[in-house]
Amino acid sequence: MATNVNYPPEWISGAIQARIRQRANYTCEICGLTFDPATNTAREFTDEDGRPLVGHVHHLDHFPPNCADDNLMFLCQTCHIRLHGQGWKPGDEMPLSWGNEPPPWVLRRGLPYRPNPIVASLQDSARYATRKADRAQFLIGLIESQGWISGAVDPLAEMRALLKAALAEYETRLDERGRTAEIPLREQAAQWAADRGFVDRAEALSRSGLTPVEFAAALEQGLIVPEPCPFEQSFIPRYFDPAKLCLDAAAHRALLLTREQAAAYLGVPLAVFERRRREAGIRHAQGRPPGASGPWERLYRKVDVDKLKR
Repeated sequence: MATNVNYPPEWISGAIQARIRQRANYTCEICGLTFDPATNTAREFTDEDGRPLVGHVHHLDHFPPNCADDNLMFLCQTCHIRLHGQGWKPGDEMPLSWGNEPPPWVLRRGLPYRPNPIVASLQDSARYATRKADRAQFLIGLIESQGWISGAVDPLAEMRALLKAALAEYETRLDERGRTAEIPLREQAAQWAADRGFVDRAEALSRSGLTPVEFAAALEQGLIVPEPCPFEQSFIPRYFDPAKLCLDAAAHRALLLTREQAAAYLGVPLAVFERRRREAGIRHAQGRPPGASGPWERLYRKVDVDKLKR
């Protein structure tokens, strides 16, 4: 046992212990036994000699000079003795002083055991997850390194599973917060589209008259183009201008047709179809803006000319 010479002044004065007890809400961080804040004694339980159990502050690294808060945890007298001793062996009966079920690595013959409160507490508040998880992981390593667990039943696997589940829940909470942060941007993008009469993909598909497969192909080929949105985020929907949508969809349809079929589908004479296609080709060759012939220029660039001449 180290002497007080090895402890910092705040430990010797009791200030550190008081802070750690308060942080733990005067509750053993392994078994959950509660203590009177004024006397630091268990309210209902005594040791083998009939004296009230007292609360201890335990150094996780077993190095007394390291009195940093993250290296300290509040334990009941029984848990502290076990951590420094041989640990609980398979078949051990619980002393009455526990007051509740033992933690996962404590085996009690014929009775179930509850999850370690250190791990369970991860689910109470995400902001404590990292520190609590580190403590739980330290205890796992401590138990494994000293061989405290033996026999056919090894609850460490369950403890690891609980820890992983708790951390997964923490990640889920972070994802939920991220999605919550997306809502204002989604609303702004929707308002931006509504102000300009733009429609989302589902409405664009409905108005285009294309099948979902055809619509997706037209998007991939650049024959249908979503409007540039100032809110360029992966989670922001794409919006389309209905005024351009019909021509864009028609250009995609024309890809699949002969010249005559394309002209009939677009509702224009064959001569008009050829003229519009030539105009689009000239604009493209000259590097001029497509203007009103945008869909036709895309048609000119994408369509296999030989196919259209069949």
